[in-house]
Amino acid sequence: MKTVIALLVTGMILALQHHLGARKRKWAGLILPGVMAVLFVIISITEGSGEYILSGICCVAAVWIAWLIGYQKAFKQEKKELDRMKAKDIS
Repeated sequence: MKTVIALLVTGMILALQHHLGARKRKWAGLILPGVMAVLFVIISITEGSGEYILSGICCVAAVWIAWLIGYQKAFKQEKKELDRMKAKDIS
């Protein structure tokens, strides 16, 4: 059951990051990777080992990539809309 809950939470975080990347205010999506990085550093320091560093880097990279995919999707959509508006202005 813990595995299912962990997978659901992971999916929700990645979906949230994709959504935040697709919004007008793109900087909101960069907060979560920063918070996650700080948490993994704190956990590593309190545990006294570097065992969480690699998993932390992977998690932060995955969340950042989800944000980047949403950002690129929104950029392409906005560009397409501007091209349509320019085409209507010309004709």
